[in-house]
Order: sequence, then C-alpha cells, then structure tokens
Amino acid sequence: MIYKMERKKVLKKKRAQKQAGEQATNSDVRPPKLIPLAVTVGTGLLLWCCPTPSGISEEGWNLVAIFAATTVGFVSQPMPLGGVALAFSGFAGTTPWVTLGAFLFAKGISISGIGKRAAFFLISRFGNTVLGLSY
Repeated sequence: MIYKMERKKVLKKKRAQKQAGEQATNSDVRPPKLIPLAVTVGTGLLLWCCPTPSGISEEGWNLVAIFAATTVGFVSQPMPLGGVALAFSGFAGTTPWVTLGAFLFAKGISISGIGKRAAFFLISRFGNTVLGLSY
C-alpha cells in the first residue's frame, strides 16, 4: 500500500515536471539505508567468519553466507533490489537471480491481488464441503 502511494507521488511529480517543460532528474533515487545495509553486510560477514560445519566444504559455507546476505538484503531493501543483486555480482551465478525473480514475482502477485482472487475462485469452486476445501 505504501509502495503504491510513493509510486503515485513520483509519477505525479514527473508529470508536473514534464508539463512545466523541465527534464526529469534523478533526484528520486534514494541513498542506501544504513541500518538495513549494516544488517545485510553483518549477516554475510558473520556467517563467512563462522567455522565451517563438518560435512560442508569451505566454498559451500561461503556460498551459504552470500546467499543469506543476499536474502536479507532482498527482504530489508537497503537499496533497490537490482543494487543488492549487483552488490554480490562478484559471486554471480543463477541462484541470486532466481531468488530475485521469486521476490519480484511474489511482489507482483501481492500488489495485483491475483493470489487472493485465485484463492477465492478455488474456495467458490471446491468449498462446498470441508473435504472439498482440504483437497
């Protein structure tokens, strides 16, 4: 809900600038939030510096640290999601981008309300009995 309101404000500001003949500036780009950024980096460093558990290679444990830091960064959003993914691009692989895609897909479903509509459809279709709902 807050995202929609912020987005409307930005679009309204850009429309007003366009009508006034001004060129839209990048003043809408927000700087990184320091506390979420510290938590994100701290999570990665904490796991990176922890002793490797038995049965896991050191490279595998480092990958866990990177993945955890990326996930914390996606959730806390210290900077836009693309920035979080690019911050860890030195360790690039398909996993961060799949995770980013999953978060973006979930955000789209959440904003559009299609998940709620699909749930209501399934309840109306199969919800005549409790047994029907359980399937």
